[in-house]
Amino acid sequence: MEAFVGGPVCVGVTSTFGTEVVCARSAPVKVAAVAPAVSMVTVQVNDGEPVESALRRFKRAVLQSGHLQEVRNRRYYEAPSVTKQRLNASHKRRREINKLLRGIEE
Repeated sequence: MEAFVGGPVCVGVTSTFGTEVVCARSAPVKVAAVAPAVSMVTVQVNDGEPVESALRRFKRAVLQSGHLQEVRNRRYYEAPSVTKQRLNASHKRRREINKLLRGIEE
């Protein structure tokens, strides 16, 4: 993407690839993507609500958001070739299970 970068006027554009900062200047240059904003899980604790129930709701929200799974996946570096192998193996297992289930239903 060509844009004018630098100078006093800056605009932030958010997309699925992150946030891009675009500023006005005389020479067009390539715009570098800035890291996307961190999404946080929040839970409102109502008046008189036990902390345990709020904690249960928070745990459920964290599981549904996928933050824990992302942390587990990024704990160690996984080379792209290993990622492809792992995904291909899981797809193969899923196909085999579906094939077996179709045989049972008939």
